[in-house]
Amino acid sequence: MGHTSFRSYLDYVQSPAGRGEMENLICALTTNVTNFFREKNHFTHLEEVVIPNIAATVRAGGRGRLWSAACSTGQEPWSMAMSVMSVFPDAANHDVRVLATDINGQVVAQAASASIPRKRQRPFRRGKSPSS
Repeated sequence: MGHTSFRSYLDYVQSPAGRGEMENLICALTTNVTNFFREKNHFTHLEEVVIPNIAATVRAGGRGRLWSAACSTGQEPWSMAMSVMSVFPDAANHDVRVLATDINGQVVAQAASASIPRKRQRPFRRGKSPSS
């Protein structure tokens, strides 16, 4: 691209002409680490504290919302949904939603396709990361 300084590159990616390059920069900088039930302690808390509170709220006529920010290719929000259904089996009959977002458009597109590339597929056990 011929930029001679970081400032020049930054100015470019922040301009309308650099919109596509901004997406490339975001994809290069994001880690995209994801696994089903990746952080055991988070899911234990979700299942023992958060979901029972959500269930009580929605059974009383309220809404239940969970947000997986920086969801990468989607394993965490799917894990959240599985946790919801295991703790609150009739959640589908209520106003319960899981929102999944990420700054990296490429991984969001992959998540939206509901597919996992073969190279990333591996068996998982609840509460165990593939590296444990």
